[in-house]
Order: sequence, then structure tokens, then C-alpha cells
Amino acid sequence: MKKKRPNNQRITALYARLSRDDEKDGISGSIQNQRAILEKYASDNHLPNPKFFFDDGYSGVTFTRPAFMEIMELAEQGLVANFVVKDHSRLGRNRLVVGQLLEEDFVRLNIRYIAIMDNIDTANGVSDIVPMQDLFNEWHAKNTSDKVRRVMQSRGNSGIPLTTNVPYGYKKDPQDKNRWLVDEPAASVVRQIFQLSVSGLGPTQIARKLHSDGVMTPSEYLHSVGVNCPTKPPAYPHNWCSATVADILDRQEYTGDTVNFRSFSQSFKQKKRLDKPQEEWKIFPDTHPAIVDREIFALVQELRQHRRRPTKSLSQNKG
Repeated sequence: MKKKRPNNQRITALYARLSRDDEKDGISGSIQNQRAILEKYASDNHLPNPKFFFDDGYSGVTFTRPAFMEIMELAEQGLVANFVVKDHSRLGRNRLVVGQLLEEDFVRLNIRYIAIMDNIDTANGVSDIVPMQDLFNEWHAKNTSDKVRRVMQSRGNSGIPLTTNVPYGYKKDPQDKNRWLVDEPAASVVRQIFQLSVSGLGPTQIARKLHSDGVMTPSEYLHSVGVNCPTKPPAYPHNWCSATVADILDRQEYTGDTVNFRSFSQSFKQKKRLDKPQEEWKIFPDTHPAIVDREIFALVQELRQHRRRPTKSLSQNKG
């Protein structure tokens, strides 16, 4: 049985969240504004040991947010007395998860939940209206997702690249973010990878050679030139992996084409994207400078498609 912590050891978690869509609401929804409201409420109501947490740029649909998870870890240790948000949608926009938090997890963890602007305070019980608010909050997230998807479909069908991060070997034109320029130091590595593939090496062998030659991985290179990269540099320098090499060899963008609609998400609640079959891609030829000749790219695809590992019976017959 979990040991109950004294109230003077437990904190009041003041939680703010802002998604990229919320930023359109301006200063009223900003992290700074939420913090000011939360801290004033905690002070006015004498809530113990207030500590501020925030997740900036995170959708309310997902709950794998760093600050939120930190609060819940503390809560499991019995260290959270109160969980306070500016409004109920800051907690989240997934009605099933929010419902479980309010009706089960916060009860089990002995946490008082307060949503200031919505007059929700579990110390006074949870109103029957709250599940309806959760439903409307989820509808808002779905409606926003639908609008974004329609905009992306329109952009993608017009030939504008949909990828947020340009492929390794390119960089965005400072004058036009939808235009790609060749990033020569990285592009030379891309060309080397294709030449090594043409010479008969597979992705694993290419990765080993790049590692032994001391070539920076894409994430190492981008960090070295001050470009934001979603992937952290490898723990060991120049530690290329075969999957990175294979991804580069698969990218038709290196021939100068824009390739849109490679992947899709099954639901606005799911961040994970699934691959679409190649026949459903939308391809716009010659939209940016090529790094690799079309003939080289086609040859590499053919070589990789027909390259097979020796079967067990073949290797035994050889011996």
C-alpha cells in the first residue's frame, strides 16, 4: 500500500499547455498569460507549494507531453495535491482519457483538479456537464484537424512540398520556404551513397564505410550547421545505421521531384503515420535541382529490388 505523504510535502501543479493551433488565439492563450492566471489563483486560494509546468507546442489529443508526464510521475509518488489549469481543454482534448483522469486516476491519487475558467473543482464533485465539455473539446480538436488536412491536401495537390523537414542534402531557400536549394556538403554525401550502392554495396555495408570514413550522420551535420533537427545526434560519433542509408536511397526527391502524400494518419488522435502505396503518391517532376541523375536513381532501385540474400540451401551447397 502506498504511503500517504503529508500535505506540506505535496505540490500544487499549475499546468499550462499551448498547441500550434492555439497560438492563433493570440496572447489570451499564451503560456505567459496562463501562468499569470494560475499563479494568481493559487495565491488567492492559498494552495500549497505551487509549481508551474508547461507544454508548449503540444496537441491536447496526445498525453505523451513531457510536463504532463512529469506531473503524473510525481502524482504516482504521492507528491501532487492539486492539479490546476486555466480551462478544461488545457488538460486535454481526448474525452476518453480526460474522463479516466477525472473519474479514476485523480481519485486514486487523491488529487484535487481545478479548471479555473470552467468552474470545475473536484472538491465540489464533478458536474454532469463536464462530459459534454469533454465532447465539445474533442470536437474542436477534430474540426481543427479536418481544416488542417483540407489545407494540406490543397497545398499538396498544387505541388507545394508537404514535408516539414527537407531531405538531407537540401536546405530551404531563405527567400521562399517552399523552395529547396542544394546543400552541397550534404549533397556530396548523398551522391557518394548512391555511387556506393551502384558499386554493389548494401545499406549496412555503406553505413559501415561512412562510419569508418568519419562522415557525419544527417543529424550530426544539421546540428553542426545550426539547423533544427527532430532527430538527436547518435550517442557515438558518425554512427550511421542502415535504415538511414536505405531511406536516402529510396527518396525520389533527389532526382528533383516533389513527392506528396507518402503517408497518412488513421485518426486525428493518432500521431503515428502509415505509409501509402506508391501508386497513391502525388509526384511533381523537376520542381527543384536534382542531386542524383534519374538514371542512377533508377539503377539503384533496380539493384536493390533484385538484390537477395543467399538462401540457406544455396549457402550449404556452396560449402
